[in-house]
Amino acid sequence: MAKEKESGALHQIAKTLEELAQQYVGPVPHGLAGPASNCFELAAAEGPYEHVIVCRSLGTATIYVQGPELYIVPNGKLHRLDCELVGDYVGVFVAPLNADLFTFPPAPAPPFDKPSPIPDFRPRLNPTKAVWNFKGGNSVYAVGPANSYVIPLNDNTAQLVISIAMVITGGTGIYAGARGTISSLGATWFPYVPGGSLTSSLQTGAVFEAKGVHGFRITLKGDQK
Repeated sequence: MAKEKESGALHQIAKTLEELAQQYVGPVPHGLAGPASNCFELAAAEGPYEHVIVCRSLGTATIYVQGPELYIVPNGKLHRLDCELVGDYVGVFVAPLNADLFTFPPAPAPPFDKPSPIPDFRPRLNPTKAVWNFKGGNSVYAVGPANSYVIPLNDNTAQLVISIAMVITGGTGIYAGARGTISSLGATWFPYVPGGSLTSSLQTGAVFEAKGVHGFRITLKGDQK
């Protein structure tokens, strides 16, 4: 009986959020506001002024080697949770060419619910910048540090995983003067090249598929003091 009540309550919450999404009249720069996306995004926004956008990206990452530095330039089309195409993005990531991307930081030790030591991973962070272009000439600019690691796989392929904590520095259109944060999770799978190595494949001009998930928390200029 309790489970039935809980299920009924969750259904009612979901229905209410969908109704709110359909009634939403705030800035929607990225085309039609489908309830499938806005229901989740509205529920995730904190306070009456924050705008939340969640997108996935599919594109490519191009490699550039300049002296001791490795540049990766990802780009891709952006789709919301309901698969609506809403724009595109492009960015720049840089790391030392000889960086050890295979060694993960040590696991944190308990406790996790009170002040305690935290492994210092900051020396491993890599600078990143990007622009997300939504429909209607509305773009978001951001910069921030990236955590980047490579996971060797059993079939001699490798998975590059990147988490980026970015701050919004402004934009164009309704995002001119905007502030906020963006969390980007990127991934690239490196296929196995017989007789070669991952390092040897990272040459200028090499292109790999790249996928990402991007979460935006945006406060528009007009709502700031």
